[in-house]
Amino acid sequence: MFDQQYFLYKQLSTYQAIANLDLVIGDRQQSAWNKTENLMRWINTVSEEGNNLKDRDKINRYRR
Repeated sequence: MFDQQYFLYKQLSTYQAIANLDLVIGDRQQSAWNKTENLMRWINTVSEEGNNLKDRDKINRYRR
């Protein structure tokens, strides 16, 4: 988990170019490390949801 967060930390300036990203990772007053922690949580959440959708799709195809 630390490795993932550190990778995002090193790339944070790239992600900060995304419009309205502060709504997801926090405002300018937060430390860069806290912002990357928030970003990491969102990335992992989206990834898990994507996996759940893939699993659901596989189950639905099997039921047909």
